[in-house]
Amino acid sequence: MAEIFKSGTFRKNGCMIAFMIVGSANLCRKISEGLHQSAKEKKWHICIHQCESITDVIKANLDISVDYIIFAFDLRATYSLLEVEANIAIIDEYYIISGSACLVNCNGISNVMELIHKSKKLCHKYNIRFLSANISNTQACVSLGTRILNITEGILGLNSGIPVIEPFASTIRLQKK
Repeated sequence: MAEIFKSGTFRKNGCMIAFMIVGSANLCRKISEGLHQSAKEKKWHICIHQCESITDVIKANLDISVDYIIFAFDLRATYSLLEVEANIAIIDEYYIISGSACLVNCNGISNVMELIHKSKKLCHKYNIRFLSANISNTQACVSLGTRILNITEGILGLNSGIPVIEPFASTIRLQKK
């Protein structure tokens, strides 16, 4: 998968950060709107690609650049966590090791403890961040977009010039050997 998403390659139209949102069309659209609004407030130019599955991108043989991947899911649907895990397993390990991926629960905090536990377990297994927002609320979507932009800014080294590599990412690589 390393050659499908080319992180850090040249982008057209002065794009600062390229995102890929993976999830249902409705979830992708709402998160995209929040990201665009937050980027507008920061005066950043971003690119957002959307797909329902990473396999869709592979089949289409697209040549795109992606800096950060957002896996959107709905905690009310148990099968969506299985889809998220299948998509995470396909992406290049660079996104996992560098912290350039996150899992977003799009319903905010849910009372379904078993599903929250399963999603947290998935985050620990792949060492990715877990964010939660009620994307039905426009302001919550913008706030989510701001949080994602802030995380991405630190990971890509946009505020300091030095990319952040989380200390525990190297232990994951060692455990795989």
